[in-house]
Amino acid sequence: MRDTTEIAQRIDTFAHDPNGALIVLPGPVVIGHREAIIVAAARYRLPTIYPYSFFTADGGLLSYGSDLTDLYRRGASQTYRSQFKASVRWVNVIQDPGNPRGSTRM
Repeated sequence: MRDTTEIAQRIDTFAHDPNGALIVLPGPVVIGHREAIIVAAARYRLPTIYPYSFFTADGGLLSYGSDLTDLYRRGASQTYRSQFKASVRWVNVIQDPGNPRGSTRM
């Protein structure tokens, strides 16, 4: 599915079956056409579960998946901590024990 009209047609075909619901899987095509998917699902009143929370911010019913903003924030925090601790250890290793002020050798 690469076109907005094709997505709308497939959801239209699917919506005529009774007791249907959509589970939208993550992917670049889905993210690129999320507005069309949200509008088509709302038009036919299909219960839909989306992969990311920004789908619900755009008007989707329910999301069940990772919060990408939180994941990136945590990853940046862990990266910062590991680099900071590594630099502190490095300074401790190269301190000049003969210097009473504790300056480092370059």
